[in-house]
Amino acid sequence: MLQPRRATVRLTVCSGGSCGQCTGSYIGPWTLVTAAHCIRRPDGLTTNRIIFGPAQNGTSLPLGSVDCRNDDANSSNDILIGVPSGYAHGALDSPLDYAVVDTFPCHAAPSMFTGYVIDSGSATYDMFGYPADTCPGAPGPATFQCGMSGAAGINGHRIETEHIDTTGGQSGGPWSRNMGSGVHRVAAMHTGFRSYFDLFKCGFDPCQRNFGRRIDASVDAFIKAISFDF
Repeated sequence: MLQPRRATVRLTVCSGGSCGQCTGSYIGPWTLVTAAHCIRRPDGLTTNRIIFGPAQNGTSLPLGSVDCRNDDANSSNDILIGVPSGYAHGALDSPLDYAVVDTFPCHAAPSMFTGYVIDSGSATYDMFGYPADTCPGAPGPATFQCGMSGAAGINGHRIETEHIDTTGGQSGGPWSRNMGSGVHRVAAMHTGFRSYFDLFKCGFDPCQRNFGRRIDASVDAFIKAISFDF
């Protein structure tokens, strides 16, 4: 599981004097994918500053931390951020809830997944992100990385499962597949959860399924439109 952990990135996303947390993943030397709701601001504009903490775990930053921003005069720390034009801020179960960041020239990925999978099907997935409080035995603080695995299926634009627990800071994190021979590829970006009732399965409590936006032909085309890696 070395590659997923090292290629998963804690994102500190800042705008308007405040910052929030999400997760992303490097899928190429200069390409990161995450969720659109992580970087589209309430005013409809896209954030102009992201701090990248790849493989962060607590206070440990084995691959360092990089502050990239488009709001200053220094062009060497710029990034290109792409969000689908039709995405509405705050829409957590939208087919358009995905985003691509070309990190050139600010920084190159110190570790990355072996690309991504298009139209991935039902399989076992690994889901990594921050914070860790939803993982069994995890320490809890938002800076710790969480990793869980489970069987998941396809539901429209989603890869979803009841076997992986998630929370807010993990938004944008990778749903990845182990393809064998040390190859791990991203199949979806975590976007949210949905509740439903099944009396036989969950009794009177709501059941919950967590899901990610599956990379399909439209997401693939968007990645290629933003990133020079593909």
